[in-house]
Amino acid sequence: MNYQFTVNLVSPYGDAYNYYMNIVVPLCHLICLVGPKMMSSNSIAAPFLVQAFIPGMATCEMGIISSMQISKNPSDDHVSVNGYPLSVRVTFTIKELYNALAISPSNDPASFLFNQTLNDYMAVMAGVVPSLEINAGQMARGFAMMRDYLSPDNLLNELLAIFETRIEAATMFIDTIGDFFGFN
Repeated sequence: MNYQFTVNLVSPYGDAYNYYMNIVVPLCHLICLVGPKMMSSNSIAAPFLVQAFIPGMATCEMGIISSMQISKNPSDDHVSVNGYPLSVRVTFTIKELYNALAISPSNDPASFLFNQTLNDYMAVMAGVVPSLEINAGQMARGFAMMRDYLSPDNLLNELLAIFETRIEAATMFIDTIGDFFGFN
């Protein structure tokens, strides 16, 4: 899956300092994300791997920027007196390097707790920040709930409560029938 993002760099003033701080510095950082890394005078390595997270929209655990377009002065009306473009539009695409989203089987609810990609996807769609602490806490609470629910004491108590409810209902029914026919 590919994610496309657009960053609009705008300098509020036309002086050299604001142009440098609001256009040049962020643009250099963005270019460094897509350019290959020089290992020696004769060799280069792949660009940096990126991780993207936008609450409610997308998450990419490991990706690479596959393309970048830079448009200087896209609206043709913001130019400083020195000829610097006061707005730059940078559009780049993040290509996801692996996509392992899988649905947990319905007959094994415990496997849902170990399906990290599905949990991350659902957290992103809910607007929750997925992090190690949140996931560890979620898994600990899930295991505690399963342990409490599946404990022998809890199951026995639930079965006893069901039987008591049924016996009380049957007793009330028998008493009602007995009153109706005059047996009591």
